Amino acid sequence: MDADREEVRQFLQTYPKKTLDLDVLQDAFASWDYSRFRPAVAALLADGSLIAVRSADVDFSGLPRRLKRVPAKLFSSVTTIQTEAIQLALSEKLDFSFYYEQPLTAWQADLPYIRKLSAWLSQGLPQGPASLQQRSWDIFADEKYLLEAGVGLLKRLGLTTADLKICDQPDPLMIAVQPQLSANSRPPRAKRGSWPHCINDWM
Repeated sequence: MDADREEVRQFLQTYPKKTLDLDVLQDAFASWDYSRFRPAVAALLADGSLIAVRSADVDFSGLPRRLKRVPAKLFSSVTTIQTEAIQLALSEKLDFSFYYEQPLTAWQADLPYIRKLSAWLSQGLPQGPASLQQRSWDIFADEKYLLEAGVGLLKRLGLTTADLKICDQPDPLMIAVQPQLSANSRPPRAKRGSWPHCINDWM
């Protein structure tokens, strides 16, 4: 039965919705007879990986006809992530729920950057805004990180550029439309780590 339970668990881990009908689950395991299917689903209900939707009816054997997935129970990575977040004292401003439904390798790959972001947040947000490149350097010591891979990281952690007090800055289109923003009219570029903070600083 344990093998059957884990096979159903694997299906539920990749299922795209929070709730599903019992019929959908039965269709996914149509090759199983009911005497095999029922104990596997019942085991997942017993360990909390599935819960019954309150308004749902039950089938002839007592299984709920509508079920809700519980990621914290379905994915073993949840406990690991929560434990590491506490041990590393990661900022409470970060939302790790995305990683709960991913392979643990996704968390491990992002963790070095998460730690840097958490350390910066723990210092308290600066009073003034900064450009994207400046803030990227402040946090990751890489002025391009938030222009590239960092965009996805912020989304996974439930943050926006506004949360990091990042303001707009000139882009190539603006420079084309407003020649005064071109390289020839800008002040000499500051040293790495000290870019102008906002668009107004260019003008």
